[in-house]
Amino acid sequence: MVLTPMMHDPGVGSGAIGWVTTACIPAAAIMVPVTGLLHRSVRTHRLLLCALGLLLAGTVLGALAPNLVVVLVPASCRPSAPAWSCRSA
Repeated sequence: MVLTPMMHDPGVGSGAIGWVTTACIPAAAIMVPVTGLLHRSVRTHRLLLCALGLLLAGTVLGALAPNLVVVLVPASCRPSAPAWSCRSA
């Protein structure tokens, strides 16, 4: 649903806009084991602040992006923020 308006703003096709969702998958897959390591060495409070900062920066950069290439960078950063904020058991 949200991809249709994203196609019209920069004027790209559905194949190109699919890279936005594709960029999220490897980023989230990489951040799951990295998060486990970070929770051992970094305090939870600091990790949560970094996660929220990364999420905010990615959202602002994605909203102000002039073209699709600039949208891909925050699209790959945003999935890592929720992984950092989750406390592993």
